[in-house]
Amino acid sequence: MGFACLMGFAKRRESDGHRGSSFELCLYTGRQENFRVNPSRRDLAVILPALAAAAQAQESKLLPSKAFPYESLPVKVNGENKSRAVLNGETHSGYAIELHMTELGPGQAPHPPHRHVHEELMMLQRGTLEATIKGESMRLPAGSVVYMASNDEHGWRNPGPEPAQYFVIAFGKDS
Repeated sequence: MGFACLMGFAKRRESDGHRGSSFELCLYTGRQENFRVNPSRRDLAVILPALAAAAQAQESKLLPSKAFPYESLPVKVNGENKSRAVLNGETHSGYAIELHMTELGPGQAPHPPHRHVHEELMMLQRGTLEATIKGESMRLPAGSVVYMASNDEHGWRNPGPEPAQYFVIAFGKDS
């Protein structure tokens, strides 16, 4: 009989003649040896709920299948710009993914050019954007798609007279 947890596992020691609530806790260190301790019931009362909470927190990051009606997305206004966070979590395989929508006012940029570890995919729904990737700029009409690889400096601004609306999907984590 075993108890799965985030940091290791606990198993019943009936093979050693111990019965009742005696457990042996084994923590895998990433090296070739395992550390073995004999925690008391009091220790287990603290350790096991903490490990279960950590496992539950990990599961809560998993993204469920869900529809996101546009009108139900909260709007964050910053001057002429509006953004809507759509989703942020992990796929069933643990891969981080985040999606947001932005409406960028004429002449505006969301932030200065920057770089980060995660990759991004930007899809321009309407308007015009001037995208700069690794120092090269290009004017993009509605329907354009831009992929930003890890650690490539990138940024964009709206050079047009109308708002530009785009979606950004971020893949992976920065840590």
